[in-house]
Amino acid sequence: MRWFRTKSKPPSSTIFGEYCATSSVHGVRYFSDPERTWCEKFWWIVMFFVSVVGCAMLIESSWQKWNLTPIVMNFENQPISVTDIPFPSVTICPPGKISKSLYDFDGEVREIEENGVYDNASDNFLAAVQLCQIMFKFSKHYDIALPRKRHSLSYALVVENVSVSMENFIGKCEFDDKDSLVYLLQYVMTDMGLCVNFNMLQKHRMLRKGSFPVNDPFIFLRGRYLRSGYDDNGRPINFKALAKVQNVTSDTTSTTHPRRFQRRFVSKTLNETNVWSPEGGYTTMDSRGRIPFRGLGVGRYTAFNLVLTGHKNDLSDTCDDSRPRGHRVVLHSPADYPQMINSVVIPFEHVTQLAVKPLVVRTSPELRRYLPEKRKCFFGDERYLKYFLIYTQNNCEIECLSNYTLDRCGCVKFNMMRSEQMKVCETNQFPCLHNAISEFVKIDNPLRRIYFGKAPKLNAFSYRSKCNCLPSCTTYQYDFELLKQGFQSGGNIDGISADFLGTLSIFFKEPQFIAMVRSELYGLTDFVANCGGLLGLFTGTSLLSLIEIAYFCFVRPWNRRKRRLSRVSDLSVPHSIAMCRNIFSN
Repeated sequence: MRWFRTKSKPPSSTIFGEYCATSSVHGVRYFSDPERTWCEKFWWIVMFFVSVVGCAMLIESSWQKWNLTPIVMNFENQPISVTDIPFPSVTICPPGKISKSLYDFDGEVREIEENGVYDNASDNFLAAVQLCQIMFKFSKHYDIALPRKRHSLSYALVVENVSVSMENFIGKCEFDDKDSLVYLLQYVMTDMGLCVNFNMLQKHRMLRKGSFPVNDPFIFLRGRYLRSGYDDNGRPINFKALAKVQNVTSDTTSTTHPRRFQRRFVSKTLNETNVWSPEGGYTTMDSRGRIPFRGLGVGRYTAFNLVLTGHKNDLSDTCDDSRPRGHRVVLHSPADYPQMINSVVIPFEHVTQLAVKPLVVRTSPELRRYLPEKRKCFFGDERYLKYFLIYTQNNCEIECLSNYTLDRCGCVKFNMMRSEQMKVCETNQFPCLHNAISEFVKIDNPLRRIYFGKAPKLNAFSYRSKCNCLPSCTTYQYDFELLKQGFQSGGNIDGISADFLGTLSIFFKEPQFIAMVRSELYGLTDFVANCGGLLGLFTGTSLLSLIEIAYFCFVRPWNRRKRRLSRVSDLSVPHSIAMCRNIFSN
């Protein structure tokens, strides 16, 4: 095979030849070896490039893995006690949205249907229509121009005036040796009207100050004039003329209810120190008696126990159409504002137990350097909400729904989060409200649906995407098993009498649970190590090999050029002067 050999310059005469002769990369030295034939050189060149291409493909696969799926969800190594997390927040809505003893909604409906005239409909009727959605969902009332509210009293305050008082649908509640409705419960405005809540953060820790109407509080205690204090005509009610209210001591507050007209005492001893945050957890072990209450353990002896009551005078046959009848309950995080869309019905004449199984998801702090879209969650200080102080996915979606409804209808529903400047929808705008809410809660893309009528101008799916309501990096969810058994109360339980009775116990099912944690699956160190291993496997390349390539590409050519210029300058100078320069330089 002599005829394959060719004469060429020595390898060291060119930079490429010098690199090939001294390179630490496998196979490169055969490229310019004068002892190799062209056939052998071609073989080694092909094999080298095949190895480089295979290595590049695997490195590209590692890059995709690092870029697209750097986060993994795993179980924590150690179980967590239920005493280290908050007891679930419980929101309870009465079995009747409208109290018949305060406002005869059924009677006004019959009167309107008989006369066929809606012009004289009261503000109570207009507010009740927005609560009794099922009745008007497919009825003729959508096609009738209902009048506007006549008086200045807001819809939220009108709803408060005709809602069922907590004493009329909760006979007793107990938790951690405390059995006071005043101490444990607070009112909250929901899409189902006025409800009560246990263990949710107080208003000053939940809602941003100055971002919502002052006259329409969404969360409020009984330590104030609970109801609006106005009648249906917008005139202030003179409570002292209706009931004799005695002076009370300085450590209690007197509140007069516009429907019962009796004195109530509200304790001011509740400690509202900030002892808990979703990401930081409890800041002190001594958090007893502070909201949110910790879990106490497992079983019924550490449960939140309630005696639920119902009265015929607080039930409307026209408005309350749910079957079976009962209280509506939803469990949620103490940092979440309640939404009753996922509530369950606790029927009358039943002993009901909810065995809670917490699901906690945490995030490793090292993931902060990733973008939220990559880690799929927001830390608490990364996302600002207009109405809420604490970011959660639930709170973000509540704001998004309010903004979507405003853009679609030009107004919002009375229970939605809003600013003082946002307009509250009149009842004759309720069809738009109903459609906006139903479009928003659906998670499929509306572009895939077939519309038999006019398609909406706004795409709810795209609107929700723009809101970018990712989960918070630390989430608390409370799943539960519902156990119930019927019984005959005889109209009395533990001295509590009512037309309808039932009991509810909420407790943790197990003393410990395993939390989930987001952590780094494939970090920068793993990617670099993987690339180094692939380069070493396919080409024998190391970090010094890459430095070597950079040396022969930049440093070595510059050095050789400098030497060549120096040699040329020496030849152009007379021999005697060059000798003198050499002598003086030495």
